[in-house]
Amino acid sequence: VEVDLPETEGAAATIEVTIPEGYKEGEEFMVKLPNGTEMSVEVPEGGKPGNVVEVDLPETEGAAATIEVTIPEGYKEGEEFMVKLPNGTEMSVEVPEGGKPGNVVEVDLPE
Repeated sequence: VEVDLPETEGAAATIEVTIPEGYKEGEEFMVKLPNGTEMSVEVPEGGKPGNVVEVDLPETEGAAATIEVTIPEGYKEGEEFMVKLPNGTEMSVEVPEGGKPGNVVEVDLPE
């Protein structure tokens, strides 16, 4: 099951999911979110295939997304390098204090 994420302003978001065929009360099915992650959804009491249920997204879905970036060779603390993002755009990343080539750093994606 794939769903579209609603626009949120940092608030906890919910999505509507249709219970797929073959699932009954208490069973779990996977929902694929647009960012590529998956989450498990339990069929609620009285739920049947075709019913639409409202599901709370994990808090990480409402938070700023991050990626892991490896510091390239030739860069040292305080210097900036460009990173190509999954959407095709680029952003500048500064080597953090103590950062060295080959280190992996977590970077907040722009909103």
